[in-house]
Parts: sequence; structure tokens; C-alpha cells
Amino acid sequence: MKLDIVTLSFIFCITSIIQVIGIYFQAKINKKFYGTKYWVMGNLFNAMGIALILIRQFISNNFILIILSNMSLVLAQILIYIGIVQFFKTKVKTGIIFSIFLISTISFLYLTYINNNVNWRTIISSLSIAACSFLIAFELLRYKKKSIRISVVFLGGVFAIFGIFHIIRSISILYLYNMNNFFDPSIMQAGLFVVAISINYLCSFGVIIMVNQRVSSEEAESQEKFQLIFETSPDFIFISSLENWTIMEANSKFILTLGFDKEKLIGRTTSSLGLFKNSKERENIVKILKRDGYCENFELEFTKKDGTTFVGLTSSKIM
Repeated sequence: MKLDIVTLSFIFCITSIIQVIGIYFQAKINKKFYGTKYWVMGNLFNAMGIALILIRQFISNNFILIILSNMSLVLAQILIYIGIVQFFKTKVKTGIIFSIFLISTISFLYLTYINNNVNWRTIISSLSIAACSFLIAFELLRYKKKSIRISVVFLGGVFAIFGIFHIIRSISILYLYNMNNFFDPSIMQAGLFVVAISINYLCSFGVIIMVNQRVSSEEAESQEKFQLIFETSPDFIFISSLENWTIMEANSKFILTLGFDKEKLIGRTTSSLGLFKNSKERENIVKILKRDGYCENFELEFTKKDGTTFVGLTSSKIM
């Protein structure tokens, strides 16, 4: 059975474009995370590299397209690596990635214009992609933060497998078979696209999970910080609805000062608790909040559970 490498190339190109769209929207949603734009650019170069390869079959001896397609595929992995490093806020290994790009570019020029050799071009391309994949896997697998550890290990494993595949591909071309052109219907060429398409889907899946896990982790950390400040504040604080002032949360100082039990406090309105001695003062606060969104140092008289009263300054803000 003849393996249709052109069809596989086209499918890979389409999946890369879909991946670009998916990661682009992920980047738009999570602008605060560094590196996501490099993932978009990396996958865009990946799709462009395959598109240029598809165009090459209609143009004979177009050396410029040969060089651009190979350089695009290598650059795609470099950009993805930079994106991963920036996402984790670690240092880019500039010397290594510059060396990979420079050596591969010089090699592509030599193996196209001076010694036109598709086998060695493919080997150089595979080794360059493998080197970048291992760099990406290294950065992922050394990240220790538990909150996103599962997705990081998953992605690291995916890139490590991709790198190993390209090493095997290079060795196979070197010792087992010769390629006449990129579209030779060989098992190894078919395997390249099957693996690449699978990696694309797995990477998209892993990236989305990793970003969402980090969002959840940072939200949890923010909540913990807020809770710590909330509970340790020397002022008494409570959170309530605006219209009927149903209490949703109160800090320890509030509970100790007013003498209420927290279990009996949450879900009650300030009116039912008799918290404000003068209900009109509360209505004035509501008017100010609706008008300005906040009020500061508003003097009120409060009533404790035991019926004693005290005067305090209150500041409120709509959340």
C-alpha cells in the first residue's frame, strides 16, 4: 500500500493551524502570563514550515523554499522553548539555542546550494528539533511547583518522546534507508507525521491544562493571602450583600468585638442582628456606595450582642 505523505503533511498543517488558534485564545485570556505569545509564534512557524514543504512539491529545485521550510521547523521549536522558559520565569539558554539555529542554518545552506543532499538535510533538521525538544523537556521536568506538576511532567514527557523519535529518525536515515525526496512513501516518513500530529494534540492538551492549573493555583494563593490579611486585621471586617446586608463572611476581630458566634452570624442580616443602632445611618451608607462605589471614615454607632453600644468609623467598598 502506498503511503500518501502529501495527505499526512496536509493534515499536520491543518492541526498546526488549529493549535495556533487554540493557543492564541489561551494567550489572549491569560495575558498576565509571559511566554504564551512565543507558543503562538512557534506553532505558527510550525504550520508555515509544513505549508512550505507542501508548496515545494509543485516547484522543482526551489532551493529557497527548501531552506525556509527547514529553518521554520527549527525556529518553531526554539520559539516554543523560549515560551516555556518565560512562562516559568527562568533564564533562556541563549548560547545553546543560538548555536542550534546558526549550525542548522549553515548546514541547510551548504546541503542545498553546495551539496544538495536530502538525507543530510533531514538528519540536521531532525537533530536540531530533537535538541530543542530535549531542552523544552528539561525546562519542564525540572520545574518543581506541586500545583502544576502533573501537567508539567506530562508535557515534559511528550517533548522527550518527540526528541527521541527524531534521534531514531536520524539514525534510520543514516544507516537504514536513503530518501530520494521528502515525500518518499516510507514507514519512517509516515511515522514522522503520525507522531507530529499526535504530539500537536497532546501539546495543546497539556498546555491548556498547565495554564489552567497555574490560574487555579494563583487564585488559591491570592485567596490564602486575602484570608490571612482578613483574619489578622486589627479592625473588624465583614462582607455582606449591598441591598439587605446579609453577612457572608466576618473576621475574628468582628466576632470577638461584637460577641456573636460565627455559625449563627453567617447568613443573617445586619437588621436581624441589630448591628446598626440607627438603621438610617446604614441607608446613608448604601446611598453613598451606590453613588461613589465606596465610603470612608463614616461615623456609626454599633450594637453588640449583649446590647451595649460603641461608636466607630467605618469604611466600605463595593466588590
